[in-house]
Amino acid sequence: MNHLNVNRLFSLPARRPLLILVLLVLITGWLGNHALQLTLQPGFLNELPSKHPFAATYHEYNPQFGGGNVVVIALAELNGNIYSPTFMTALGDLTQAVLQINGVDPSTVSSLFTGNVTYREVTEYGYDGARVIPKAYDGSAAQIEQIRDNINRSREIGRLVALEQDGALIRFELAEIDRDGSALDYRQVGVALDNIRDSFESQGLEVRIIGFAPFVLAMIAAVEQVLLLMAVSLLVLVLVIGIKTGRVGAALAIAISPAFAVVGQLGLIAVTGGTVDPLSMLTPFLLYLFGVAVAWQLYGYWQADSGTAADGCANLLLKGAAPTLVVLLMLGGGLSLSLNSDLPLVVDFVSSTLLGLVPLAVALLVILPALMSFWVEPLPQLDETSPSDSTNSRSAFSTIVIVVLVVAVGLFARTQVRIGDDAGSGATQLSVDSRYNRDVDAILDDYLFGVDQLTLVAKSGRDGCLEFDVLHTVDRLIWELRNLPEVRSVYALPVYMKLSSIGHHEGFLRFYGYARQARGNTVNTWGTELRDKLYDPKCGVMPIRVFPVNHAESTLRKILDTAQQFADHNSTDAVSFEFALGNAAIRAAANDRVESVEFGLLIALALIGAAAVGLFSLNLLSVGPALLVFAAAASGIYPLLLLFDLGLNLTTLPAISIGLGWSLIVVAFASFARPGDVARIARVGGNAAIAVALALLPWLLAELRFQLTTGLLLTGFLLWIGLVGRFLLPRLWPQSELADRGF
Repeated sequence: MNHLNVNRLFSLPARRPLLILVLLVLITGWLGNHALQLTLQPGFLNELPSKHPFAATYHEYNPQFGGGNVVVIALAELNGNIYSPTFMTALGDLTQAVLQINGVDPSTVSSLFTGNVTYREVTEYGYDGARVIPKAYDGSAAQIEQIRDNINRSREIGRLVALEQDGALIRFELAEIDRDGSALDYRQVGVALDNIRDSFESQGLEVRIIGFAPFVLAMIAAVEQVLLLMAVSLLVLVLVIGIKTGRVGAALAIAISPAFAVVGQLGLIAVTGGTVDPLSMLTPFLLYLFGVAVAWQLYGYWQADSGTAADGCANLLLKGAAPTLVVLLMLGGGLSLSLNSDLPLVVDFVSSTLLGLVPLAVALLVILPALMSFWVEPLPQLDETSPSDSTNSRSAFSTIVIVVLVVAVGLFARTQVRIGDDAGSGATQLSVDSRYNRDVDAILDDYLFGVDQLTLVAKSGRDGCLEFDVLHTVDRLIWELRNLPEVRSVYALPVYMKLSSIGHHEGFLRFYGYARQARGNTVNTWGTELRDKLYDPKCGVMPIRVFPVNHAESTLRKILDTAQQFADHNSTDAVSFEFALGNAAIRAAANDRVESVEFGLLIALALIGAAAVGLFSLNLLSVGPALLVFAAAASGIYPLLLLFDLGLNLTTLPAISIGLGWSLIVVAFASFARPGDVARIARVGGNAAIAVALALLPWLLAELRFQLTTGLLLTGFLLWIGLVGRFLLPRLWPQSELADRGF
């Protein structure tokens, strides 16, 4: 293909802009129509690594012992206590309303009005016991007093009844596959829970709801504000780019063209049958910001002495197409290595990002020049024969020393960064004063159990749960766990049996234990199978339910390490232990994977970036500087995490990944630069980073803490990357002669 034909091909977006834009708008409209049908579909197990040992334990024992996708509704009397016909009737109605929600597992519903909540006592006539609230409830004053006595005889104060007896709760679990065989619709469940809240609060009662489903609803409810702040960021971006370039048309083209890619990305997700997890809903906008930085670099090549858009377009694509495709390949290649992760949320993030790279390439290399041909006259050609900005060897050496020091600081900071969430008990993705987190705090104050549950499993032979040696071993583990400051409470069969034993002996504490013979322990297990699920049908498997004080990684790790050390020293043929299930176990398993995923992304992007720079630019001398620039940029992540008190978790990983990819932009463009052009590329990259950082400032007003922390982290990271590129790149980069070979 001769030079004339090359120019005609590369100038096509400017020569036929209307035709191309109409065609692409039609395609984007079709994809956009599909994108509008996308739903935010969370998955409770999206944070559970499929190959983690906890996953096997979860799938084996969760159907029987539960403790995973739990929802708790607390109903409280604002003035007085629960012993009134009005409150009891409301609690009964609430119980029936819960049972009608599609997705609720009826066998897991526990309320004072369900048959699995009983009391029992030893009288002079023998054992006595019944439902706490009789099935034939009539609300009479005499029956209410009987219910008060029954509750006092039961063990429900602090569990299903508030410590001050001014409230009661309903606890149930959701099935991931609902009654009609389809996947659980969290939005539908959330709407039902909201209707319950509105209905009973209108009666003058207080309603608190916690669990994964209401958490998801809170995330979905924040979508409108998320979109609003994204729109504000877009306006700020146009304003900043317009001021910096002095051209409104250029600002609009740079800001609008990547937006087509976002629509295309969401449309492709819908066409391929995918959904968007609420925890990944910021990902398309993060990719959009990445596209803005590339578009700004491309704008620097919109040059033509002739003043025609066709020549400007040809110049842009001749000089910018190769580095653009390389930077997209580098980002895609680095992320692709995480597709083999067993963490579904990471795979979803990577898959959706990869789907967005193709429309982003089209947006940058076709839509951008087509829009600019309408709105922007080409810049005059730059003098690219100017001397190099390279410094002498002493300056290069001092720059390398600075990079080494920066990397050392980053590595030290990495050792101090926590893994996982902070030490709170609520949802870290929501603001501290959000309704959901206020509900969490209120329930923790009124009840003895914790929000997070970590369930360990003790295994023995058939009827092993009646054997003294087995019970004693499990009880010793419970004792060790209860003595940890990280544990709020522990509940398991030995605890129940010891309480039952003293109940059978008129409260004498000397009988606080279990019998040496299995037959003597049989009576103490009576009634447990109704709700507590403290052993399996063969009486050979016992769950040990641990309620941590919070869900910090250090808290969960201390509990699991203590349990593992005990299991290593005390497992025998009679009893062994498996870990773990419950929502806290899923968090702990995800924490185990986050560190390796983050390290893999860091190494993959660095090596693939360096290899791509050397291979595609045909200049192996650029590999070393590429690694140095990337290392310096990446080292800024960890001090920022410490500064903002953030951890490495599934909500910060996307921002870190896109930020790492961002640092490759100036590296890729510098690889294909003509002599003397590296400084301009570094300057433009720095300007783009500052512009996007300013555009993210409105996110600091977000009610969704997930969006606020993402904006905060990415703002700091981009400013650091801009600083690194602006001052290190020109001092490290060898001048490429690639332009002389026809590029």
